Amino acid sequence: MQVTFEFLAQLRTLAGTANESRDVDASTTVQQAVLDLARERGGDFAKLVLDATGERLHPSMLLFVGDQQVVWDEPGPLHDRARVVLAPPIAGG
Repeated sequence: MQVTFEFLAQLRTLAGTANESRDVDASTTVQQAVLDLARERGGDFAKLVLDATGERLHPSMLLFVGDQQVVWDEPGPLHDRARVVLAPPIAGG
């Protein structure tokens, strides 16, 4: 099935694109899809998305499937043509 990842803020800069579509297996959870994406991209992108162990989403990262926020510790299903949004925290002043 096909999933589209959307990158917000500095993730967009690090990815060099606003979005990316990928094929994933039907049994893939959103968490596994994000882990795979970050590990494949590596570098600063992975450092921002993943925690220091590289096994979990960074605690300040926000993850959505469509308009629903996903809790990292609860496996989230994906569906064909799902839109996964990765949003790093944004501070302003």
